[in-house]
Amino acid sequence: MKNRAALILDDDPVFSALLTELLSASGISKIDYCEDGRALLQKQSELDAANLLFCDLSMPGMDGVEFLDRLAKKSWPGEVIIVSGEPERCSVSLAVNPARPNQ
Repeated sequence: MKNRAALILDDDPVFSALLTELLSASGISKIDYCEDGRALLQKQSELDAANLLFCDLSMPGMDGVEFLDRLAKKSWPGEVIIVSGEPERCSVSLAVNPARPNQ
């Protein structure tokens, strides 16, 4: 997984730490973490540096769906993996690029 830079958006620090360890073991050396979608949208440099986003659906404040909608409006070119601790919100699992929804 050369040239991968991951960004984790999740309000659960235990899950984020576990995911960070897994990604690191997979060869991804650049991994950033944020627990608040609104704050992350303001951190353009972190968004620009990442090409892979792990996004939780259920977070306080701005949930993952709203975050991804706003991210799509910014035409972010990376790939998204949706994660959630609530299986009922993940009845269909899709890897989508919010900037290119038809691909």
